[in-house]
This record gives sequence, structure tokens and C-alpha cells, in this order.
Amino acid sequence: RFGYATMLKVRARIVSDSSRSLSKAALIAVRYSAVRLQGPGIGDKEGPVLDYTQQQWQLFPIVASCYVLHFAGQEMRDNYTRLKDMLAQSAMGPADLAFLAEMHASTAGLKSYVARMAVEDIETCRKLLGGHGYSYFSGLPLLYGDNVAAYTYEGTPEVLQQQTGRYILKILQRAAAGQKIKGSFAYLAQDLTPNPACDFTSYSHLLQALQHRSRSACTELGTSLGAALAAGQDLGFAWNRHGPMISKACQSHCQYSVLRSFFASIDKYSTECSTETLGTLKTLGTLWALNIMFAEFGSFVAAGTLSPDSSPAIREAILSSLDALRPDVVGLIEAFQLPDEILATALGTSDGDYVTHLLEMAAKEPLNAQEVLGAYKDSLKPLMQLGRSRL
Repeated sequence: RFGYATMLKVRARIVSDSSRSLSKAALIAVRYSAVRLQGPGIGDKEGPVLDYTQQQWQLFPIVASCYVLHFAGQEMRDNYTRLKDMLAQSAMGPADLAFLAEMHASTAGLKSYVARMAVEDIETCRKLLGGHGYSYFSGLPLLYGDNVAAYTYEGTPEVLQQQTGRYILKILQRAAAGQKIKGSFAYLAQDLTPNPACDFTSYSHLLQALQHRSRSACTELGTSLGAALAAGQDLGFAWNRHGPMISKACQSHCQYSVLRSFFASIDKYSTECSTETLGTLKTLGTLWALNIMFAEFGSFVAAGTLSPDSSPAIREAILSSLDALRPDVVGLIEAFQLPDEILATALGTSDGDYVTHLLEMAAKEPLNAQEVLGAYKDSLKPLMQLGRSRL
């Protein structure tokens, strides 16, 4: 049992570590974007790249992800502590065993989803820094290389999503048999109806939308797989054919679960936060949900969660969130308190003087110790001269 718990602990740790790594990338990208001038564009003069909507559209949701994943990781660590206490008992009751199965399914899904999202977002941060982002001196290539392995170790998404998918199908079967479902998968047993007047500025409405879309994806999987088996298909063949649907159901559940965890956490700490801080945190969660809805709009329409004509309203809500977060976005990512020493970057230092730091790091590069490398004189120059003599 403790060996099993160790596996769950590692998965929970990967979620937390991926969140922290993403925070490093976002900090570098936000700092550089705040001091890098580009133009003319806004007001016919150079301005910070951070003021451009295109930059905000890609970068601000990543800042939101840092906060959302931070609280999701915290909840997973709390659940692991609870599980460890249960495992220490001489005997485990039915409720304990049920929580163990739920933790296994949750950590499998979240590890696969978060590890992939973090790596993809780190790469987005690199791209947002332009040519300098490709340089080793930006710190992002090293950060990407250190984290891309998390996509694979402790289980690839293609494997882990099937573990979560099996648990989802078990929950649906138990619900169909009239059993009472508890825990984070309980919504799958509920009869959910979409909100025809979804308020895209309300975090509760957005949470309901992700919940409805997730339940629709899960029930669609259960219905389709059940029909295939009823038609006489072999279980292995049918399961393999439903791989894409399993992946879709797992991701939808993880997105809803992460958002639920985030909003539950800020509600928990609401008495300790100022009204302004609480409002900003809700805006971060709102933007994170809106970004998913806009990027995966077709799945929400197919599920009947949103109407086909609601895309412009989602886009405007995203733009409003970007405007609301712009004055605070630097402070929001600085709140993670990551020192320059662990960032290993010339672009995202706390003093904002990326030009000086680039020159300093370039001067320390061994290949730049001489203006002309010795290899040119010994190897390249003779070849060039030989070619000229033949002409």
C-alpha cells in the first residue's frame, strides 16, 4: 500500500514542479516583455511589448495557469497527506479504498494534463521573446529541456489517460446502477443542464460550463463504448478504437477539476484577502476558463454547453480580462518570488537591464574569447585561399 502511495506522491510532485517551472518561464517572459520596446504601433511610438494585445493574448493566460496550477498542486498534496494517514491505519474501510481509487485516477489524469500543458506553455514563452528567446542566454531552452522529460516519465499521457478513463467509466456504471457517488467525480452522476444565459464574466457560470462539457464528453464515451460492445466488438478492439474519445474525456475532466480546485481555494482564503486581491484572482481564473472555451469552442457547442453564436462574446470577455490584468500582471508573476539565481537568464532579470546582461553573458562565452577563432586560421582560411587560387 505504501509503494502505491509513493507512486501517487510522485505524480502529485510532478504537478507542483511543473507549475513552478512554468512560473519561471512566465516570469522571464513578462519581465522581458515589460522592458522590450517595439514599434511604432500604439500611438505611433515605441512601447513595451507587454502592451500589445497579441502578446497579452498568449502570455496572460499562462500567468493565469501559474496560479491555477499552484492551487491544484496544493490540493493534491493535501489529498496525499490525507491518503497517507489512511494507509497508516491497520485496516482500511470501504470509504478509504474508494478515496484511494479516486486519488489514483485523479493523479494519473492531472499528471498527464499538467506536464504536457507546462511544456507547451514554456515553449510559447520562448517564442514570445522573439530571436532572443531562442538563445541559451534567455534561460528558456534549458528550462524546456529540464521539463520536457516530465511528459514521459511516470507514464505518458496516452497511458495515464486510459487509467483515468477506466475510472470514469466505472463511475458512470455505478451511477447507472443507482449507487451514490461521492468525491470529485460525483458530478458525473448528476443530471446537468447547460445555462442558456452564460455570463462570461462570472466564474461560477464558467465553472458550470466546464463541468457540463466534461460530463458530456464522459457520457458520450460511455455510450459509444457500450454500443460497440453491445454490437459484438471485442473489448480490446473497442477500447483501442475509443482512444481519442478517452483522451478527450480525461482532458475535459482535468480542466474542470483544476478550475474547481482553484475557485475552491480562493473561496477558502477569501477572508484573508482584500477585495481587490480577491477580484484579481477571480479574473485570473475567469481568463483561464475563457481561454479554454475559446480554443476548444467546438467541443462546447457539440456538447450543447454553448450556442454557436457565443464565440464573439467569449472573445470580448477575454479582451476585458486582459485589460483588467494589465496593471497587475507584473506584480502577479513577481509574487512567486523567484530569485534571479535560479532563473539563469539574461532577459528576465529583476533589474530589467537585459542588454547589459546579454553582453556580459556573451563576453563569458568561451567561443567569444577571441575575435577570430584559431580554427579559422588553421582550417577555414587555407581552404578559402585554395578555392580562390583554382579560380
